[in-house]
Amino acid sequence: MRLSEIVESRKPRIGVRDVNDRIRRIMPMDNVGRSEVQSAYEDIMSSAEFENGKMTVYRGMTVEQNWLTNLKPDENLGRYWAYERQGTFMGSWDKPNVIFTALVDPSNIDWTTTVAQWIAIGGEYEITLGGVQVVLKSIEILKGDPMDFSSLYGQSFWT
Repeated sequence: MRLSEIVESRKPRIGVRDVNDRIRRIMPMDNVGRSEVQSAYEDIMSSAEFENGKMTVYRGMTVEQNWLTNLKPDENLGRYWAYERQGTFMGSWDKPNVIFTALVDPSNIDWTTTVAQWIAIGGEYEITLGGVQVVLKSIEILKGDPMDFSSLYGQSFWT
């Protein structure tokens, strides 16, 4: 399936009025029109990577080694992810010591908040999830002792 077909088949029903209201709560600005909403959505979808119709998402975290050692499927990895790996390094007080890579069904993304953030901040890499599951692809340790997480790959985790 070509990316353009994925984009067409996965277009969420984004209400411009809902997005405008959300944007005004995040950052006061003039009304945002349908073209800005569609442009933001298309930019995100064209920049993201897909595997079997699922979007690849990334989450950088600063965690203790002990937390990683005890990580089990179905645990909550947090609601804010990025659609590009470089987005894991933005907005953090500390540089992450671990990067999670996972797959999510695009229909499970909170598109109103995601598009509002993208418009308000100007190309934000953030994807907002919450209360949905992602399927873990990999865990990359940037700082700390190497560990084998292969038993967790393919497992579901909450956001």
